[in-house]
Amino acid sequence: MSENFRTQAEEILESLGLFLGLDDLEFGEDDDTCGLRLDEKMLVSLTLNQERETIVLHHLIGTLPVKNRAELVEQLLEANLFWSGANGATISMERETGFVIIARAFSLYTSDGKLLTGEFLANAIADLASASNYWQDFLEHPNIETELPEGNSNQTGEELVDATKFD
Repeated sequence: MSENFRTQAEEILESLGLFLGLDDLEFGEDDDTCGLRLDEKMLVSLTLNQERETIVLHHLIGTLPVKNRAELVEQLLEANLFWSGANGATISMERETGFVIIARAFSLYTSDGKLLTGEFLANAIADLASASNYWQDFLEHPNIETELPEGNSNQTGEELVDATKFD
């Protein structure tokens, strides 16, 4: 990982901390991950992807039930179509465990070449959390006939006031 990439990623993380009112957010030395606990229950991780020089937001939504698994996977795949049912994120499943994970990667820069801000990242976390909540409910109470969620949530990063750092 280039030193410049890490420095800029840490600057973005510091900006996120300032926006959320959290001090001392940092990427772990061993796993390049910083964790946030939202509403005292949801754990969202921010991990540096060294090869692609991106920050990846991710969350373990839950475990895919065995019953109606094929139909449920079909729903999850449909949500990935142009990221329409996951607020721009991608939903994946780990075959051996059945874990369902939602993730979204970001370049350090916006489309106009400016470094990401803490507010931007907080809004992205809010979108990820909104989609995660929908799909967690779906996994806990599967309904094959359910409608996919609309695109971007109305939640903003400012609503993440209950975010706390976790190690």
